[in-house]
Amino acid sequence: MVDTFGMNWLIDKPYLIFFAMIPLLVIGDLFLEDSTLAINVHDTYFVIANQDITVLFSIIFTGIGLGYWLTQKFKGQLRRWMTLAHILLTFGGILFITIMGALLNTVYDPLKPDDVNETLYVNFVLWLSILGVLFGQILYPINLILALFKK
Repeated sequence: MVDTFGMNWLIDKPYLIFFAMIPLLVIGDLFLEDSTLAINVHDTYFVIANQDITVLFSIIFTGIGLGYWLTQKFKGQLRRWMTLAHILLTFGGILFITIMGALLNTVYDPLKPDDVNETLYVNFVLWLSILGVLFGQILYPINLILALFKK
């Protein structure tokens, strides 16, 4: 069978990509300036430092990588399509959210009321991509539970 762009390796050992992302996140955080993420919810801004987001994603990726590693260590059979969907929705969604967040910061000018429609569109697409990432995270425990029952 022909291995297209290393996808079989990615699906057979998904824990490696999650473990590899942890040092990349930390190194990326070292080179970024001290930036924050501001989320507006019902006229309240939640400001989160970039370092806190890096620590949160590192902990989450460690847990996901350990789950995949333990499943394979105990000879569990992961569903290939669920694993691929989880990886693509997680990393593709995070990349898309990062790009849309940067676009929102460049598009939105609070002094120009004409930008409201563009900001609403970017916010809508941003929330849809967040829902896509969350759906991918729902696939992860379902895949692990099914792998425990099929050995």
